[in-house]
Amino acid sequence: MKRAGHSTIEITVNTYGHLMPSLSAGMIEFATTKLNDSWNA
Repeated sequence: MKRAGHSTIEITVNTYGHLMPSLSAGMIEFATTKLNDSWNA
C-alpha cells in the first residue's frame, strides 16, 4: 500500500500529538498498532 505523508504513524503522532492533548497514551498505542498492522498487510 502506498502511503502519503509521514512514513509511520509514530512520526505523525510525535509531530502532531501535542495538538490532541486529550488523547491518552493507550489510545495512541492502540491506533499505532492498528494502523501499522493495516499498512503491513
